[in-house]
Amino acid sequence: SIIFFWHYNTVELEPHSDWWSNDEKEAFYKLIKDLDVQLIINGHFHNSGIGYWHNILVIRGAGVSYGIIQMNDTKMTNATFEFA
Repeated sequence: SIIFFWHYNTVELEPHSDWWSNDEKEAFYKLIKDLDVQLIINGHFHNSGIGYWHNILVIRGAGVSYGIIQMNDTKMTNATFEFA
């Protein structure tokens, strides 16, 4: 399984997802589409959330929260926790 981690958002229409063009995103997707990519983790937008990009789970973490991801051979679960 592969997990990618980078700073800027990937999911279209989310703030700062335009740091790379749609053509660049599609070229990147063509490179990874046959790999076992399970998760993309990114940030920059100071709001936590969960979304999908080409059916790949994307978890966005903010500076005021953190996420916990548990994975095994059959299941992945995640949760976001806000700092008080």
